[in-house]
Amino acid sequence: MEKIITKVFPLLLLLSFQQPANSQRVKTSVEEDGLKGKVKQLRQHFYKAEVKSGVISTGAKAIGTGFPFDTFIPQNFMYEYDEKGNIIKSNSNDDTAQSKTTYEYDDKGNVLEVKNFGSNGSVGSSYTHQYNDQGMLTKTIAYNQGYLWITETLQYDSKGNITEDISNYADGSLKSKQLYKYDAKGNLIEENEYSPSDSNLFPKGTSCCNVHRYAYDDKGHKTEETDYDSNGDLAGVNKFDSKGNRIELHIYMKFDNKNSGSNSVYKYDDMGSIIEEQTDWTDGTFHSRNKYTYDYDKQGNWVKKIEFENDVPKYITVRDITYF
Repeated sequence: MEKIITKVFPLLLLLSFQQPANSQRVKTSVEEDGLKGKVKQLRQHFYKAEVKSGVISTGAKAIGTGFPFDTFIPQNFMYEYDEKGNIIKSNSNDDTAQSKTTYEYDDKGNVLEVKNFGSNGSVGSSYTHQYNDQGMLTKTIAYNQGYLWITETLQYDSKGNITEDISNYADGSLKSKQLYKYDAKGNLIEENEYSPSDSNLFPKGTSCCNVHRYAYDDKGHKTEETDYDSNGDLAGVNKFDSKGNRIELHIYMKFDNKNSGSNSVYKYDDMGSIIEEQTDWTDGTFHSRNKYTYDYDKQGNWVKKIEFENDVPKYITVRDITYF
């Protein structure tokens, strides 16, 4: 889902082309989108589910979902890739408006410029990226309606790990700052976020936090992420399996000085797709349960997904995938 957000919403594109925080191989766009094989084009269609005579089928076309913080996420879109796996164009079409995003790369595969076009064909926002001699992203400059909007600058250590990420508005005022710490193996173990106001903090999962700490097993697999808010209070805990799938999420909140929150557990199929997520309140009462079923093509990419909310079929997503 995060990848859909970064492509469709220009306000979050600053985050979509950063190097990884440690020195791992940079994934292609196809891999980042969770696709397998030499994908040329992906078209996704989102529908409400209908049940007739016990058969689940596609109903009216749906527009999108609201997650997180009621942020609207279109689910009808098209991505095009080149033979190297780089995304070169994306369209969003929710039946009321259509936007287009184009991507330009250098001969090393680094994205140089991203342009977002509105439904009238004009450029709404654009992003230029600068790299050092080692091919690591050092600066992103964002423009809105042709005017300078945000400049993001990245600093690295001698091992190629990001140590500092600072974003400033056009007037020079601070938008956000992130600092990173690593262990002797190069694993990211702590991320600190600073912002003039909490409303400007980047969302991580379903909560906004200031400090994120990470734990790993002996093989370097991330096993846990612990989040703290600006007061130093525990805000959330994510747990992961050896494949990198999140298997637990615990959210801690306070309302009227009373502790509250939720506990979620996740299950996956053999293909790595989520098949169930159940959330309960911290007092043990039931909140919600979502289940998912999939049909896969020969490449191992899912082409149909049915989403159930509390055992009731709600949405069907259909993907048309073409290959080189």
